Amino acid sequence: MAAMALAVAAAADDEDASAHAEAKQLVGGLGAVVAGAEGEETSAKLRGGRRLLLKQRSKHQAKLQEEDQMKTHLDQYKQRRVAINSLRKRFDMYASKSVEAGDGRRVKAMTFTDFLHSFVLPQFHLHSPRPDVTYSCDFVGDANGLITYEECYLLIHLLQIPKEHFDVAFCMLDLDGDGSVDKAEFSAVIENLLRTITTREGGEEVPISADSTLPRLTKFLFGHFSKTITAKDLGEALDELRKQILRAEFDLYATVNPLTKEQTMSVHDFALTLVSCFDPDKLSPYLERVQELNASEGVITWEEFFAFHFNVQSHLPDIKLAFELTGADEVTEADFIRAAHVVSGVELSSPVVQLAFRIFDDDANGTLDQSELFKVLEMRNTVQLHQESLSGSRMQKLWHCLKEDDKH
Repeated sequence: MAAMALAVAAAADDEDASAHAEAKQLVGGLGAVVAGAEGEETSAKLRGGRRLLLKQRSKHQAKLQEEDQMKTHLDQYKQRRVAINSLRKRFDMYASKSVEAGDGRRVKAMTFTDFLHSFVLPQFHLHSPRPDVTYSCDFVGDANGLITYEECYLLIHLLQIPKEHFDVAFCMLDLDGDGSVDKAEFSAVIENLLRTITTREGGEEVPISADSTLPRLTKFLFGHFSKTITAKDLGEALDELRKQILRAEFDLYATVNPLTKEQTMSVHDFALTLVSCFDPDKLSPYLERVQELNASEGVITWEEFFAFHFNVQSHLPDIKLAFELTGADEVTEADFIRAAHVVSGVELSSPVVQLAFRIFDDDANGTLDQSELFKVLEMRNTVQLHQESLSGSRMQKLWHCLKEDDKH
């Protein structure tokens, strides 16, 4: 009996010991699970921290790389400004073809694409034109669309006549004062102008005719039946050229949305076009503001780009006058949109105007100093070149006077 009691007691002790061991093992297991979970959480935090650090480092490196690229492009811009300080140098730099001159020599010639690029590429830009994108125009060049130096010279001078003075300039073509210009009048004045740049060394004049120098333009304007043209007719042709120049600038940056198939440019790139004609020595602060737009996902359509640049360039003197009449020293976005609408009839995109103000607003107060605003906007309106001698034709003297008057 006693032996049985001892056996039962021993069995109970064994069960208690076993239960205690199981409990200890369970507690240990739970501790290990908790410790493991804490370890995994710590490890995850470390991994997240490393990823964040790498992301920040990557952003920093990308920013440094962009700054280096901007500096490189700025240096190239400065070099271009020095290299093409005359119409002849500009023409020679961008002319990619050649044609036979009247005396049997071969001389440089531009395609219409070259002509557009001669306006766009001398400006500050980050991208090169796509080789598969070309342009054409029905009323510029010879039968093959090639543009001689003489035609390029004429077109650039015509394009630079301030719009508010265009009627006065047209009157210089209207030799009989009847309000319209026929082919004979047009040819007489144009040939007189071109003769000043085609005189050979020694003073010998080179025979020149408007028909041979501007075959497509004269045919487009006057047809085969010698019709007459008005200032409006010539102005519309020049506006078409201005539109094509803007299209070439837009295409430098445009990308195609894979879903909508619409061509757009980023707000960053649009901002670049606002400052692309600035003095290179004063450009750096504006480029810093442009770089801040890199993170923006906003886009600008061709219609918005064209509406802003074309209407502001075309009507800038009238917009400026509208603000001078109000006597306001500061210009708000709403005021600018309203003034542009009054003088052009076009409602500018509010986000686009807002973007322009952001780039030019030095003190970030939401308004712009009137004189400073128009000073920067006027930079896009003129090709800054040292012109050839202005002695000679009355048309040359007129254009010189008009441009000098426009500066004041």
